[in-house]
Amino acid sequence: MPSIAAHMVCAKIVGEKLEIDDDDFILGNILPDISSNIDSHNKIEGRYFYIPNIDYWKKKLDYSNNLNKGYLCHLLLDKYFLEYFIPNNIDSFKTIFETGIIYEDYSAINSKLVKDFKINVDKVICIINNTNYNVDKNKKEKNICHILQKKCAQTKKIDYDLFANFLYEISNKIAKELGELENDKCSKLRIYTR
Repeated sequence: MPSIAAHMVCAKIVGEKLEIDDDDFILGNILPDISSNIDSHNKIEGRYFYIPNIDYWKKKLDYSNNLNKGYLCHLLLDKYFLEYFIPNNIDSFKTIFETGIIYEDYSAINSKLVKDFKINVDKVICIINNTNYNVDKNKKEKNICHILQKKCAQTKKIDYDLFANFLYEISNKIAKELGELENDKCSKLRIYTR
């Protein structure tokens, strides 16, 4: 799964595309990784890794709620990162999570993502700290530490420019998917109310 900085980049781009500018959407983009719910991603077996079960969440969530849109946005980024970015851009990727190298790369690029995409870190931390949802204190603190990181270093596996470009392109794709879900929901409502 990508880092909190990557999720905040995606949230910013998708939010701008869909004209969503509220704290619930940002929280939804963080919640799966700080939730105390052990099944916050409802994972299934993917091509190479376990990935979020997108079909399950599409049926479960109400998209009139920006928190839920953010939640699905987070899960879609996880899926595309695991299914497409990693296998297509990282050599010897199958053990990248077990060796911990990817987490070192996250640490190396978080501050650059925050700077380059102009993420309001204070706002993100405030949203995390003021949530009323059941969160795992350790996961919450770990994510806050990661978004605050100032260290910028050379990565071992992730090429920063490729990753930043991926985030931009996949965020546009996710915005389109979320928009289509909303349109599909509206179409179904019209059919049932005729």
